[in-house]
Amino acid sequence: MATQAAPAQESADASRKEESGAANLTDGNDRGVLILDEQGRICAYELAAVTLFGNTEGQLLGRRISELVVGILVDGDSPDDDAKRLRRLCAANEWRQYEGLDWYGRLFAVAIHLSSMVVDDREVFILDFQGKTQ
Repeated sequence: MATQAAPAQESADASRKEESGAANLTDGNDRGVLILDEQGRICAYELAAVTLFGNTEGQLLGRRISELVVGILVDGDSPDDDAKRLRRLCAANEWRQYEGLDWYGRLFAVAIHLSSMVVDDREVFILDFQGKTQ
């Protein structure tokens, strides 16, 4: 009986640790969502993105995510490579730390999580973000 309880306890401990880590990421941070197309261009966003990245509404649409999140995509890659990179980040199913770049050129810590879905026969990427405003 004790041997069965140990793996269950380890699993519960791991879950609490993961939840604790997620809470640390979100404490005091702005959270929001960006929707990206296969080339990593922003096609929709929540108002929190405007607050965090320091843009006015409308200036985010059409911008590449690499202009706002340093190192997420490699400049010069083909659109197919961008889509492959975004799919790999989705498959990892984890939060990753990057540097964000606001409208004024200031860097800040930002955590992102990517997932994808198909809308109107097109794949789109949902980028959840958490970052601290200046």
